Amino acid sequence: MTSETTYREKGRAAFLAALMVLSVVAMTASFSGAAVASSDFDTKLDADSIDEDDVWAGQTVKVTNLESPADLVQGDEVVKNLRVESGSAKFDTTDLDPGRYSIEHGESDTPTGTFWVNEHQIDAEFENGVVNGGEVNLTYEDVSDVPRNGEDVTLHISAEYDNESVSADDLEDIFGDDTQVEDMDKVAVTVNDAGEGDSVTADFSNKEVGDYVFTVEVADTTAEDTAEITNSDTDATANFDSNTYEEQIGDVGEFTVEHEATDNLWVNVTDSEDYYKANIQVSGVDDTENVTFEFNSYAAGHDGETLVTAEDDEGNDITSDVTVTEYLDGDKVDSSNTWTDTRLLNGDYELEVGVTNGGPETDAAIMLFTERSTGDMTTWVAPSDIADADDLDAETVADSATERDYVATGDYLVTEVEASGIYGYAFDGGDWTGDEGLEFNFNDTATPRYGSADSFSLSDETSGSYDIVVNEDEDTFYVLVPVNTIEGPAGETLDAGETWNASFHVTDASAYVADGESEMANAEFDVEQRNIELAGSYNDDERLVVGNSAEEQLTAETNVAPGTEGTFRLRATADIYTAESEVDADGVMTTTFDLSSHEAGENIRTVKASVDGAEHSTEGAFIAGDKPKPADLQWSVDAPETAKPGDEVTGSISVENGGEETGNASYEFTFNGETVDSGEVELEGGASKDVASFASTLDEAGEYSWELLVDGETEKSGTLTVEEEKKDDTGDDGDGDDGTGDDGDSEDDTGDDDGDDTGDSDGTPGFGAAVAALALLAAAMLALRRQN
Repeated sequence: MTSETTYREKGRAAFLAALMVLSVVAMTASFSGAAVASSDFDTKLDADSIDEDDVWAGQTVKVTNLESPADLVQGDEVVKNLRVESGSAKFDTTDLDPGRYSIEHGESDTPTGTFWVNEHQIDAEFENGVVNGGEVNLTYEDVSDVPRNGEDVTLHISAEYDNESVSADDLEDIFGDDTQVEDMDKVAVTVNDAGEGDSVTADFSNKEVGDYVFTVEVADTTAEDTAEITNSDTDATANFDSNTYEEQIGDVGEFTVEHEATDNLWVNVTDSEDYYKANIQVSGVDDTENVTFEFNSYAAGHDGETLVTAEDDEGNDITSDVTVTEYLDGDKVDSSNTWTDTRLLNGDYELEVGVTNGGPETDAAIMLFTERSTGDMTTWVAPSDIADADDLDAETVADSATERDYVATGDYLVTEVEASGIYGYAFDGGDWTGDEGLEFNFNDTATPRYGSADSFSLSDETSGSYDIVVNEDEDTFYVLVPVNTIEGPAGETLDAGETWNASFHVTDASAYVADGESEMANAEFDVEQRNIELAGSYNDDERLVVGNSAEEQLTAETNVAPGTEGTFRLRATADIYTAESEVDADGVMTTTFDLSSHEAGENIRTVKASVDGAEHSTEGAFIAGDKPKPADLQWSVDAPETAKPGDEVTGSISVENGGEETGNASYEFTFNGETVDSGEVELEGGASKDVASFASTLDEAGEYSWELLVDGETEKSGTLTVEEEKKDDTGDDGDGDDGTGDDGDSEDDTGDDDGDDTGDSDGTPGFGAAVAALALLAAAMLALRRQN
C-alpha cells in the first residue's frame, strides 16, 4: 500500500486550459455540482481493490463488490450508512470533509482499503483583462493540492453583465454557434472533455461595452472560480508617439505605442513591396502604460534570432508578453523558410497598430531605415579604475576619459568609433562578436627585420579584460583596453616605447558592403612608461626650493590619465605632511601645505609625489624665504557718465601692480563696439602707469557704451549718455537767448563768471559741471594721446 506521504508527493497537474465542445443551456434542473452525464455516478470504486484511490468533493461515488450492511467510515467514526443493492452502493461526497476514508461491510464489518476525498480547486482567467470588441482566450488551471492528473473534466460557464445573467443567445454569440442545450438551473455553457492544452475563444464583437463576470464550475465537483473582463470597444486607443522614426539598416529601430483601455496590441512592420512583413502581438500588458518596441533590422527574416524586445513606461522588460510572426512573400518564416545570406534592405517600412487580435488599424507611421556608415576613430585615455564603475556607460566614459594620442602603461586606452548599422549584431552583452565582416584590430607600427609586427584582434582568443560601451543613440561605441594587461593569442601586449594602430573594419563579408569594398576607421597612439615628476625651482645643489608660506603649493607633472588619484608627501626634520590630489586635464597634480612654522633655510628630508604605479621624490629639499607676492594688476578707467552735445570730454586709463613680481597683460579699449586703443603692458611690482588718455567733443545726443578688456576678458565697462538740451518755459530756443537780454555769458546772478558749478551735477568727483571725464568714444570721434 502506498504511504500517505508518498501519495501526497504526486506531481501537480499542468494547465487544464479548458474548453472544447460548448453547449448553451437554459432549462430548470439541478446543477450544483452535478454532472450532465449518461450515468448517475461520477467515479467508481471496487471494494476488493481500494488502495489510496482519489475522489473529489462533489462527486457521486459508486462502490461495487459490497456485502450488506455497509458503512462509510472516517477513522473510528461512521459517517454514513450505505444502502447496498445488488452488491453496490452510492454516496455523495459534497458535504464530506477532505481526508482519508474506508468502508466497512458484511456481518464481520470487514474494512476495505482506504481512499481519499480531496477538495478540488481551479483557477479561471482571461488571458487579457480588457478586450475591445474582439476575441480573447479563457484559460482554466487545476490548482488543487492533489490535482486530477490530466483527467478530462466537464466545465460549466455562466456570466453576468451589469448584475444580470447573460442570456443564452449572448452566450452562444460569445462562445460559438455549434452549441447544444442541456437541462440546467441557469444559463450556462457546457464544455465537455476539457483537457490539458485545450482553450476556448470568447468573442465580444457587437457585445455591450462594460464589465463581465464569468463563473467557471467543474460539473462533477464543488470547484468553481470567477473570471472578470472588460469590453471597452469604444474607449480603446493605440497610437504611435511619432509619425516618422529613423534608423540605419543593421541597427535596432525604436518606436513607442501609446494606448489606453486595452492590454492587447498588435503592430505590423511591412516593407514598401509587401515582400517582408512582421506581425507583433502583445498581450497582458498594463492597459494604461505605453510600450516601447525595439526592432532589430539585422535579425529580420532570420528564424531563431531575437527580432523584437519591449519595455513598459517603467523600463521593465515585457518581451515575454510579445509574440512575433514574420512572413517572406506571404510565407511564414520558420526553420524551413528563412533567409541565410540575405539581410533586410534599407528603405521605408510602414508601421500599423491596432487593439485586440484581428482588430482594426488605429494608427500608422513610417520607420525609415537608411544606409549605414563608418566615421572616424579617436583615442582617449582613462584612469585604471574606470572598469570598476558601478554603471559603466557612455556618460561615465565621457566624464572619465581625456582625448590623447598617447597612453601611459597601467591606464586604459579608450578608442571611440563613429559607426552606424552595426548595433543589431556587433555586440553580445559586453563582448565583441566579430560577426559578418566586422573586425577590430591592434597592430604594432614598427616593422621588425624578421617576421611580422605584433598584432591582435578583439576576439575569443584575446585574454585580459576589455570593455565595450555602446551609445547607439549617437552611433558611437567605445573599446576600453587596459594597457599591459590586454594580451593577444601569441602573448602580444601594448608595451612602453611602442606606437600602435587601432582599426575598425567593415569588410565585404558584411551584407551591407559591396563585394570588393571595405570601410575602415583607425587611429595611432603611443605607449609611454608611466611617470611623474615634481615641478618647480631647484637650487645649485639640485634641491627643490620650497617656500615657507601658509599656503605653499607643490606641483607635479605626469603622463597618467587625468582623473587618477595621487599623493604628495613632505617630510621635514620632525614633521610629516601628506595630501591627496587628482591629475587634471593638463597632466598636472597640485596641493598646498602650511609651512609657515618653518624657518627660511631649513632643510627638508624628502618631498615625494606618487600616482598609482609611479613616483618621484627629492631628498634634502630646501625651504627658502617667503616667495615674492605674485603680480596683481589693478586697472582704473576715469570716465564720465553724462555730457551735453558740444561738451569737451576727457578720460584716461591707468594700471597699478599691487604684487611684488613683474606683471604682463594685453588690453583693448572699445567704444560702441569699435576698438579705440590696444596694446601690451609690463609693470614691475608696486609700480603704476597711465596707459592712455582721451579728449573729444560729442555733438549728437544718445547713449554710448565702452569696455576695457584685459587678456581677452572684460575688466571694466560703462556707458556715456549725451543728453539733448530741452527748451524751458521762458521760450529758450536752445541758442542761449532767453529773451531777458542775456547774451549767453556764463556769468550768473552771483557775478561768478568762471563757470564753476560747485553743485557738480553729474555726481562724478574731480570734474566740473560741463565734464565728468570720458575715455572711450567712437574711433572717428577721439583724439588719442598715448602715454608711454
